[in-house]
Amino acid sequence: MAALKYSSEPRFKCGGAIIHERWILTAAHCLLSDGPTDVVISDLNLATDTDDSIVSPPQTVPVQLTARHPGYRRVVSGNDKGVSNDVALIKLARPIRFTDSVKPICLDSRTMSVSEMEGDEAFVAGWGATEFGGLTSPSMQWGRVRISNFESCRNLYARRGTRVDTSQLCAIGENERGGVDTCHGDSGGPLMKRRLHNNVQRWFVAGIVSFGTGCGNPDNPGVYSYVGTHLDWISCTINSN
Repeated sequence: MAALKYSSEPRFKCGGAIIHERWILTAAHCLLSDGPTDVVISDLNLATDTDDSIVSPPQTVPVQLTARHPGYRRVVSGNDKGVSNDVALIKLARPIRFTDSVKPICLDSRTMSVSEMEGDEAFVAGWGATEFGGLTSPSMQWGRVRISNFESCRNLYARRGTRVDTSQLCAIGENERGGVDTCHGDSGGPLMKRRLHNNVQRWFVAGIVSFGTGCGNPDNPGVYSYVGTHLDWISCTINSN
């Protein structure tokens, strides 16, 4: 996990995923006029100057450049509301120092349709709000969700005049308190899955937090950019920079 730091308040507005010692994967809508200026790694509590790990203290690394997907599109009103290609990359000015608790997440090169993943367990994490309309959390939170039926999710949003397309997937979870979901401030963070790869359990980033309707309602899945449809752009952007 990475926290994106900006030059104006609130200082932390989005999350991201480490995919390389110099590269962070995030959402295109997280690239703003005030940043991100820095990326903070291994900081579980953003409100304190130090964390509880002496072995892996927080790292703050300046941003060198950012790249937004050229097909990014965000329409917030009218008959064609929606967000497309909400994917971006951040190149860091120097390498992240990897430790036992700071590692890159894998990109899954397997070609899977969103429907094949329906019902799969996934995980989300970030420093976003813990309830709709609430304050963002200084401490990193995490939750367990499941990939939703794509057609049901698409139809749900279509009835509200919002478009969801095949470059996206949906996910929501439930616990004893109700819905488990991402919320304001979690944008750009990874939707993570784990599976065996060469007999080793590895974590893969399946999606990027993009948007939703409210937070935590089990009937309203969150919408994520599906990383599998953007692998070529990710690879080309990193290779050319």
